[in-house]
Amino acid sequence: MGVSARSRRTAAVITVSAFLFLLSGCPGLFSSFGPLPIEHTATMLILSWDNLEAGLEGTPSSVDHYDLFYRPLGMVSWVYVQSTPDAACTVSISQSRVGYGKFEFAVQTVYRSGRKSELHTSTDFSAWPPGGWYVDWHE
Repeated sequence: MGVSARSRRTAAVITVSAFLFLLSGCPGLFSSFGPLPIEHTATMLILSWDNLEAGLEGTPSSVDHYDLFYRPLGMVSWVYVQSTPDAACTVSISQSRVGYGKFEFAVQTVYRSGRKSELHTSTDFSAWPPGGWYVDWHE
């Protein structure tokens, strides 16, 4: 008796789900669950990201700028930090701006049309390393 196409699709979804679970910090693969902590003690932090919305070479980008947000790890509400000048994909943050503690960061693309993307957070599965990261900023 053969396996139906529906059974193969279900098996593929289960395989992908299990793979994503492993990348998120399964103790058999990594030492802890969830996003990885980045220990930081300097007074400045530089965050960079890829501009996935860039136009073709020789054409203007559809991106006007990016808005950066942070929140204490585990909290729901995001706090606006600053906007980048034009479509720059790097921003410096001072410790005095956010304080000490554990923080997630998020970037939002603001397009020339005025449309804004969803927040791309440091703890989601598309962040590197797989499963994401957060900053543990201390003295």
